[in-house]
Amino acid sequence: MQSPCWFELTGSPFATGLIPVFASLPGILIGPVAGVLVDRWDRKRVMAGSALALVGLLIVTIPFADRLGVGALYTIIFVQSMVMTFFAPAENALARRRRRRRRIYITHVET
Repeated sequence: MQSPCWFELTGSPFATGLIPVFASLPGILIGPVAGVLVDRWDRKRVMAGSALALVGLLIVTIPFADRLGVGALYTIIFVQSMVMTFFAPAENALARRRRRRRRIYITHVET
């Protein structure tokens, strides 16, 4: 997070301190539900959908980047964090599964 730049934009330590609040709220509010849903859904699709949502957010906001207010920037931080609340568990589950498969393969080859 670019807090010094944010401080220059707002001139307020309080507004700068709200960045981690808006980044943490989705994990606190929907994190447990997101984990359960990711376990039930296809993890690769969740990751692909999350990546597409982030790209969509980026494409929508770039043309207006110089005109966005502080409220819009908080919203972008919140939405990005909400998408990552789904992406991260799917990524971790896939990585764990791949490591387990590799260990089984290596063990089988060595014996």
